[in-house]
Amino acid sequence: MKVSIIIVSVLIISFSVIITHQAPLNNENTNSTDNNDSRKCNGYSEFCNRNYSSITFVGTHNSYASGSQAAANQVFDIPTQLKDGVRAFSLDGHYKNATDKTLEICHTSCGLLDAYSIVEGLKNFTTFLENNPNEVITIFWENFDKITASEYKDAYDQADLTKYAYTPESTTEWPTLSSLIDSDKRLINFIDTGYDSKFEYVFETPFEVSSPDSFTCTIDRPKGGLQRPMYLINHFVHNTVVIGGSDVEVAQISTANTTNSNNLKDHIEKCQTTFSRIPNFVLVDFYDKGIIDENGNNVNVFSVVADINNVTYVYKELGNDNNSSDKPKKNGGSRISDKLISKNSMFALSVIIVFVIFGF
Repeated sequence: MKVSIIIVSVLIISFSVIITHQAPLNNENTNSTDNNDSRKCNGYSEFCNRNYSSITFVGTHNSYASGSQAAANQVFDIPTQLKDGVRAFSLDGHYKNATDKTLEICHTSCGLLDAYSIVEGLKNFTTFLENNPNEVITIFWENFDKITASEYKDAYDQADLTKYAYTPESTTEWPTLSSLIDSDKRLINFIDTGYDSKFEYVFETPFEVSSPDSFTCTIDRPKGGLQRPMYLINHFVHNTVVIGGSDVEVAQISTANTTNSNNLKDHIEKCQTTFSRIPNFVLVDFYDKGIIDENGNNVNVFSVVADINNVTYVYKELGNDNNSSDKPKKNGGSRISDKLISKNSMFALSVIIVFVIFGF
């Protein structure tokens, strides 16, 4: 059995059985009286009249897998990620087990890491959208257990989230952010398998990368995907360890400061040249990591993506007050010790794999 901690590719919950159809939104990237200095869309006034497909969004890989556990890809939870400016999220849909069909968000298997129920996870986004009316967010689902459309619909209904979901009118034309905001259809959903597949809209770069020097700008999925209107850059690295005969891919927090700074900038610029357009989504591990360069500038995923979007990065503290920081204050760093996570990873994974393999 291969237990892999890999990219959450994901899904569009735009299929009509899941989301109520709405009137077409404005797809024109023209001037609007709504776009003025007092209004900001996703934090920038410049974004209001840009099409959704003409913006690069900061995203997190395995967004729900947070904390100090060995299977974590993020230090901070989804509410903190939302507060910090993350606007694209990757989630894994599972049944709890072979006999219990409760819908859960789990990492590879619910025996390895069961974050919470899908309904509970979705409520994080409902709360954020209710309290932040000028924000648009995106969810990517990896539909591990082939959960049905009606089951997802029921979970979205229970979380009171369906009302925010946008149904695309085409695979190529996307509305402006201000149009999405004005219509209150501020949630875009993608799914990797079945229904209205993510890969009709988005292609992505490889996600199995073990070194910061190994990022490429080849198309991993789908084959021949260059004609898709949007693309996603996977930018995270992992170590592979063998435990109990199983290959386990562990996120590299020790290299995250490097991976999420100039290394990320180089990768994005290379892909921008290769594909002749900016990426639409950039998924990273440990999004709060980065560096302060020799000129005293903060370099992290938010500053890099702001440059790509041609907007001015505004520094903000990342994380929350419940954890202690191990890196320069200006960088808004993670407040959970990198060394603690690294030292505990092997032991914790050994215990987890025993439970997964032997069913304890």
